[in-house]
Amino acid sequence: MTHKSYSVEWKYEVLMAFKNGLTHSQLSAKYQVNMSTVYRWVENFEKDGILGLKYSKTFRRYPNEIKAAAVKDYISGTYSMRDVLRKYHISSKSVLSDWIKKYNGHRELKDARKGRVNAMTKGRKRTWKERIEIVQAALGNDKNYQQTAQYHVSYQQVYQ
Repeated sequence: MTHKSYSVEWKYEVLMAFKNGLTHSQLSAKYQVNMSTVYRWVENFEKDGILGLKYSKTFRRYPNEIKAAAVKDYISGTYSMRDVLRKYHISSKSVLSDWIKKYNGHRELKDARKGRVNAMTKGRKRTWKERIEIVQAALGNDKNYQQTAQYHVSYQQVYQ
């Protein structure tokens, strides 16, 4: 997917035309830009000012505390997704949605790190006694894989 690049000044000009009452069809005809794009620019501008209109080529990192607080605020129903994005200065809806999916899937909200870590490590063979112990621990933890992960076995090995 290609990304069409617009200057910050041009985006600001489009936003001012929108704020001054140009209709959707007039904006589309004059600037050749989709209204969903304009709405996204409006949200970014309201959230971060003129810097919100600048295209960022790097991923933004968020501490675990911010992730957890944002997800809990949204899930509590006290705040809408837009409110949470503004409150915690989160870059997009998809970022928050991803955190919510991880949270609801009982996965940990980890800090982003540079570089990829190989998640698939070659484990050693487990004895029958060890396997029984791991399964009993999983059942004792109400099948909470986060607590069972200390045994360094894959999800499939525990829950097959």
